[in-house]
Amino acid sequence: MYNPEQKYYQAIYDAGIENYYGGFPISFSDLTVKAESNSFLFDSFILYLVDNYHKGNSILDVGCGNNHFVKILRETTKIHAWGIDFACPNADQIADILDLPFENKQWDLITAWDVLEHLRPEQIDVGLKEMSRVSNTFAFVVSRYPAVRRLPVKHHELHPTIWSKEQWVEHIEKFGKIKEITSHKTKKKELFVGRWK
Repeated sequence: MYNPEQKYYQAIYDAGIENYYGGFPISFSDLTVKAESNSFLFDSFILYLVDNYHKGNSILDVGCGNNHFVKILRETTKIHAWGIDFACPNADQIADILDLPFENKQWDLITAWDVLEHLRPEQIDVGLKEMSRVSNTFAFVVSRYPAVRRLPVKHHELHPTIWSKEQWVEHIEKFGKIKEITSHKTKKKELFVGRWK
């Protein structure tokens, strides 16, 4: 399945803009303590994983960019972690969220950090259905604000799906049950954690 958004991200990485998109290196010395975690959802969830997934569970990180999340899991846990991205050469595997090359329920947990809003509205349910097919549980951080960037090719809206928290709940719960929602203290973004149907 061809994803028309791929060409914009391919242009970013082809231009050699290393940290322009796809995350920055993660260090445990910079992580927020879980009790104070609402200010930085991503770091908070890494600590949660280290505390709760240390026995060797498997995690697939979708839209991994430069793959820093997977790298820290490999360095600090026994989790079998794998990162996919449809454009970034630093991913473990080039693959699209709309057509995941994995067996049914192959992964214990699937994560997507600021990824779903990069899909077009008509792609959201396709992506959620694919993720529910290949994994048992999920953790997503979704941003709810525009992100227009001047790319090497043109100005482009990198967040084509700007939905309310309620709209995201409605779509995610077509395929799974949300167990927890944590909102960022200052930014329009939420962490959704749950289990697929």
